[in-house]
Amino acid sequence: MLVSQNEVRIELYSRLNDFQWQYEDFIEPSQIINLGKLDIMLSLEEIYKTIIFDSTEEANKH
Repeated sequence: MLVSQNEVRIELYSRLNDFQWQYEDFIEPSQIINLGKLDIMLSLEEIYKTIIFDSTEEANKH
């Protein structure tokens, strides 16, 4: 899962088998992301309200 800091956007990559991946792109706050293997369903809005992004300086330290 890639969560953008610059725009409301999440890219979700799910492994289907050894050779295939499924790609989903979420850009609307009301869209629901189903993390089936974790048995969790969250909207983009919920995710962005929960995540604390590092500042650029903090991100460069890692």
